Amino acid sequence: MQPMTHRITEELAKLRHSSRGQCCICGRAFARGDTAHSGYSGDGRPLYVGDCCSEQLSETAIRTYYIPLPYDVPDPGSSLWRYMPLPQLLALLKDRALFFPRADKLGDPFEGAKGYLERKPIWDQFYLQVFEQAIRNPPEGFTCTLTEMEIKKECCRLLEDMAKGGKEALTHTYVSCWHENSHESEALWWRYGGIEGQSVAIRTRFSALQRALGEDAGIAIGRVQYVDFGEAFAGVNDAFFRKRRSFEHEKEVRAVIQVFADDAPQNGILRPVNLELLQCEVYVSPFSPDWYLDVVSEALARFGWKGEAIRSGLAKEPFY
Repeated sequence: MQPMTHRITEELAKLRHSSRGQCCICGRAFARGDTAHSGYSGDGRPLYVGDCCSEQLSETAIRTYYIPLPYDVPDPGSSLWRYMPLPQLLALLKDRALFFPRADKLGDPFEGAKGYLERKPIWDQFYLQVFEQAIRNPPEGFTCTLTEMEIKKECCRLLEDMAKGGKEALTHTYVSCWHENSHESEALWWRYGGIEGQSVAIRTRFSALQRALGEDAGIAIGRVQYVDFGEAFAGVNDAFFRKRRSFEHEKEVRAVIQVFADDAPQNGILRPVNLELLQCEVYVSPFSPDWYLDVVSEALARFGWKGEAIRSGLAKEPFY
């Protein structure tokens, strides 16, 4: 077996990020625990393969056990919508950057939560047992020399550190929220524009959003899973892709960036986005007055946007 060089280029990082859990040569889907090999072919081409095609590697950068992503990835052609007030769209065009609010600024007190506080004793007991088992059974070559009291104390410390880390993650996590749907959502038009209809929506494709963000391996993009916290918990690593089932109508796909630095921005971050690659259409709320469509189209033109705003299909008149 080849030694690992630990040489990870940007191209290799992007390939691993976009692999959808499949061998890049034969397309075989990895199962949890499979060995995933990251490296390069003889001509320097980055490869992300399983044991099935590992002989194609001339250099192995890293070798890991495959763990599925904590979220589902939409199909490349899936339609994504983002509903917003007009000033937010103009800011996107002006800055050529997408704003990612900090997780604790999104308005949902359950962002990053693991479950209901009343069920925390169940969570604590589970992880105390996990920690105790790990301490009592160290890796080969190591011996546990702690006393019973020291083991209990260490387990409590680990539990406290995990809870502290969960709270701190709220101030280091930034989220851009999108709605996955083949058609418009009247509910979201109401939520972001109300009866006055002073709102717009942009529509793009999942693959276009990935490309527009540079296929950055540091940005996780996937579907939110809706959980009944009365029966289940969010996991330690997937909490920002879990929400309460009361929000299922949002059909949310979110892009998540984590910045673990002392000077992490307090309100949010602007992430550069290639508007040409984003290839989005701009829709105007069905509840807006007729003149609003012209105003939005003129505003888009001033920022060099090619194409006019589109009147929402929900504004069409019926016949009887």
